[in-house]
Amino acid sequence: MKFKSSVWFFLFFITGLIVFLPSITFSENIPDPLENLIRAGLCVLFIALTIVFALKKKWNKFWPISFAFFLAAFCQFLAWRFSGLLVKSLGLEVSSIKGMAVAKLSQSLWIIIPILFLTLVSGQSLGSIYFKKGLLRYGLVIGLIGFFAFAGFLILQVKNADSGLERLLPAAPWILIFVLSNGLNEELLFRGIFLKKFEPFLGRFGSNLLTALVFSLAHMRVEYVKSGEIFMFLGVVFALALIWGYLMQKTGSLLCSALFHAGSDLILFTSLFTMMPQ
Repeated sequence: MKFKSSVWFFLFFITGLIVFLPSITFSENIPDPLENLIRAGLCVLFIALTIVFALKKKWNKFWPISFAFFLAAFCQFLAWRFSGLLVKSLGLEVSSIKGMAVAKLSQSLWIIIPILFLTLVSGQSLGSIYFKKGLLRYGLVIGLIGFFAFAGFLILQVKNADSGLERLLPAAPWILIFVLSNGLNEELLFRGIFLKKFEPFLGRFGSNLLTALVFSLAHMRVEYVKSGEIFMFLGVVFALALIWGYLMQKTGSLLCSALFHAGSDLILFTSLFTMMPQ
């Protein structure tokens, strides 16, 4: 990687950590008033930069990147503030299988819909964020192979556990809602809105590498992995993130990577779901 590209890589990497780590990784450790200030401040900062870059001809090439960071900050802010409304309105508890699935669906909608709407309002196409068919047949086949490979591995796991399948089957619809929502949400949020924006500065591989690093580090404090296994987990997540980014770039769509991502989430979250009340 050339020196200039390395500088851009470092700058975008640090900015990505600033946007995602407080919102995802360390959110539970930040008091609500301070978190509200941080999230709102990031939204204001990036929309202001976007306007400045768009108005200045010599800086015009930067506005899509600052706008992508604005989308990430703003839509996470919306999800943080409002995703619990649907769960409460339905009288569900997040500690239940249904409540957790509905909460994830609601969170995903608060992220996905504003991203799509604001992308169009900004004058960009949905193709610029990989929200299109692309190589549909190729993407669908590879995505489903990835999904069902993980699903098959999961079934083999629970089949050997006491009452594993008996507990899994009633929870299956809610597990599917959760993993499909999360797969689409995270592929759009971490990769879809950034990959094409970074490419003029970093190239295709550099863009994919950067998003994979930020995605992996955003997951470094997950509760479903033991502390002693976190480095192994992050290594696996990083490798998968590189694959998902490559598939998104190759197929021209986020469908393939979203399905593949959802399949991997089956392994991570099913044990958690099956221990929760219905």
